[in-house]
Amino acid sequence: MARGFNQQRGVEMIERIWRSSVVAFVFAAMAMLSPTASASMSGIDHLADNLSVTDFWVNGTGGFQAGQGGRSAPGPALPEKWHPGLTVHVVWDVRDWERDKGSRHETDVLVDPYTEDGDLWVHFLANGTVRVVVSNMGP
Repeated sequence: MARGFNQQRGVEMIERIWRSSVVAFVFAAMAMLSPTASASMSGIDHLADNLSVTDFWVNGTGGFQAGQGGRSAPGPALPEKWHPGLTVHVVWDVRDWERDKGSRHETDVLVDPYTEDGDLWVHFLANGTVRVVVSNMGP
């Protein structure tokens, strides 16, 4: 009797392992097949000379200090194909070097239309707005 019970537990355990493996495989396949764009990102600072974007984040992914586009960081995942209404959440810190003050800003930004994978360029404009572009061309 004990032997039959142990065999049944063994079969149940193998079935659980098999189901867990199948579920893990399905999730891994979904992650690999989920098309995304944006290999890296750079911030472009279009602010006055006394102001600079000292740090920024796009959808929670940090982009370091914005400048003239020479420094890049891994970018957040975006859909491979652009669609109307595609937005990202941008948070950025601005430092005023003349007044020795800083401030944090955040907004949701519509991503410019794109037709192919590329790097994410985050433009911090002088009027306080942000423009997000996916492109293979530099700034």
